[in-house]
Amino acid sequence: MGSKGHPFLVPTAAFASLVLGLLSGAAPASAAWGSATGAPTTAPNTAVTASPISPTTARAVTLITGDRVSLTTSGGRTSAQLTSAAGTGPAETYTARGGDEYVVPAVAKPYLGRQLDPALFDISALLRDNLAGGAHIPVAVTYTAGTTPSALPGVTLTSVGGQSASGYVTAASTAEFTAGLRAAIGADVRAGRPVGSGALFGGVSGVSLAAGAATGPITPHYVMHEVQIALTDTAGNPLTDQDVHFEDLDNLLAGYADVPIDDGVGKVTLPAGHYLATSQIFDFDSAGDETAIHWIDELVTVPSAGTATTSVALSETAASSLITVSTPRPSTQQALSVSNYYIDTAGLVASTSIIGISDTPVYVNPMATPAVGSVRYQIEWSGIGPTTGSAYRYDVAFGSGYVPADESYVVQPRQLAKVTQTFYADPAGGTDGRFFNAAYDAATSALQAAGGLVVSAGVVQAMPSTVTEYLGTADSGEWDQSVVTPDQTQFFADNRTFTAGRTAAIEWAHGPLGSTMGQHTGVQRCYACTAGAALTMAFYPVGDSEPDHSGLPGGGNDAFAFYQNGTLVYSGSAPGVELDGIATAPATYRAVDTSDLSDVPGMSQSTNVVTDLTVGSATSVPLPGEDTCYGQSVATPCLLLPALTLNYQLETDRSNTSADSLQVLELGVGHVAFDCAGSHAAITSATVTVSFDGGKSWEPTSSAGSDGHYIVAWDNPASAKGADPELRVSATDAIGGSITQTIANAYTVAK
Repeated sequence: MGSKGHPFLVPTAAFASLVLGLLSGAAPASAAWGSATGAPTTAPNTAVTASPISPTTARAVTLITGDRVSLTTSGGRTSAQLTSAAGTGPAETYTARGGDEYVVPAVAKPYLGRQLDPALFDISALLRDNLAGGAHIPVAVTYTAGTTPSALPGVTLTSVGGQSASGYVTAASTAEFTAGLRAAIGADVRAGRPVGSGALFGGVSGVSLAAGAATGPITPHYVMHEVQIALTDTAGNPLTDQDVHFEDLDNLLAGYADVPIDDGVGKVTLPAGHYLATSQIFDFDSAGDETAIHWIDELVTVPSAGTATTSVALSETAASSLITVSTPRPSTQQALSVSNYYIDTAGLVASTSIIGISDTPVYVNPMATPAVGSVRYQIEWSGIGPTTGSAYRYDVAFGSGYVPADESYVVQPRQLAKVTQTFYADPAGGTDGRFFNAAYDAATSALQAAGGLVVSAGVVQAMPSTVTEYLGTADSGEWDQSVVTPDQTQFFADNRTFTAGRTAAIEWAHGPLGSTMGQHTGVQRCYACTAGAALTMAFYPVGDSEPDHSGLPGGGNDAFAFYQNGTLVYSGSAPGVELDGIATAPATYRAVDTSDLSDVPGMSQSTNVVTDLTVGSATSVPLPGEDTCYGQSVATPCLLLPALTLNYQLETDRSNTSADSLQVLELGVGHVAFDCAGSHAAITSATVTVSFDGGKSWEPTSSAGSDGHYIVAWDNPASAKGADPELRVSATDAIGGSITQTIANAYTVAK
């Protein structure tokens, strides 16, 4: 596993000896500090301009089918997570010309580009049109000639005129719309028609998004050549109501096309070049469920000379191979994703994927290595062990620069890292969360660096629970993992590279959940940095016991105040600020953040967190070159402030509940770090106090340790059974830095 920056944790042997010291009567820690909130000392400094920021932000798009795509930016990296709605099946994702990202569920695929406008599934456009959330999706409907306009399943019509109507879909009515699509698919299957060829909703010819500016036709700046496509099934019969993607491996910006196929034939004009033609074909049954998926790839050259039409034959040939994965221990497929990443001669990257496949068989045609540009073919597979015995799962990935003829993958023990994944959960939040895994290599990293989305489909994960995960290293061993807890708090880990044969342990949502800046690895954006006269200071709203985790709760309110040399320069409702015009001379900064999560449904622990941080800029260090910060330039590089950050390893069960009369906390105090770059100033003090009466009185604790590593203990009295104690932690370093964090309802004492 990759480095996590400055290690917070005390080795196990030291932990045991320190606990024994506490039990033998170590001296109690000093009394608690005063209030962490403080009051403004002066009016705001008008010479400084300020903008509120949050290091973790989320926007979600609900599609007309009810599928939900969450785009979360944490540490400067944007992750896209798909939560499929019931009955919609796996989803095709792709990057279109101009960079827009599309997510199309299987149930909509037969109608895409025909009765259903692709814009309905354009994640980028939905966000641009401020249609995030899906509470109200405006649609325009057209009807075939002679059809009397009538309501569609799930669509409320607001106006009707001639052969068109306007209306909207809500998040609550998307299930009805999806049920209508499934019924139409089933009717076609029962009638022996090609799926998608029958009348939709009694004569609807088109449903489109009634929002945003219309996009005009693209005027090509290249000489165009005719291309004709023939698409057939395994028996040689023409396929209809399908489509074929063309990606130009010479220049992705020049030759993208999505060509509809009717009666087995499609036509398009393209610039001369070397292309990858791809088609994903879904087979359905009479209930509207997908029964098989065929992935077809074909390398195509469109010559620059001559006027002859280029013919392309795509077929579900007998040479196609069923994707299968076998594992050392018995397991059942839980999820499968298949992706192609296209890289042109200039290094531009685009992608097409099918994600979230549960048990549908997937057949893939082989393809050789392209002579021009390159392709990264990747499959990701998840499997779970039997329901009896200790829980385990496999998450593996395989990649190549071509599409193998043999799609039978055998997972070898030598390709696996063993990771103990422990999922904690608030006892008031429910039991079902979601676990997301995305395999990364050079192609996926390049796509994300260029602003593209790597969309992952999560799997249901019982929480609280502990699972042994066998994590694959056959591709690159780099994984992006994240969790959504039952109370809808999202936790993100830095990308980590796992080593075969090694073991690791990761905890998710292990409280207390305090605001944090953390310690990170990989490409990150700094939120405790200066760059000339610019400064960024912000807290991740929620952190857990892993120093590289950042979290975003499912609601709540924040109050943030920032001081420079004792003068208030900003106050607002975001957990951070970007400043321009600060003095470049060494200064002392103070940030006070109050996070109120008491109204978040399903959240009864860590409901209010107050963090008071003081840091001086005189001993800032350079930020690693791969990382970024606000205001940086060649002349003004990023400097990392020596801000203190806390880490808690509280002895509780997986519901953050303690049944022990002696409560033990392993406390880490360190500085914000990126790839081990950060202050190494000595930690000079650490104090912990506990309150069992909502902060009216505070009890001292016993502690042992030094220089950032402490074992702290206190009694959970019998009178506190069923209570949620409050913790206050204070620490200082040798260069004048300090931090005080108060966490209400930090954990629960068992009844």
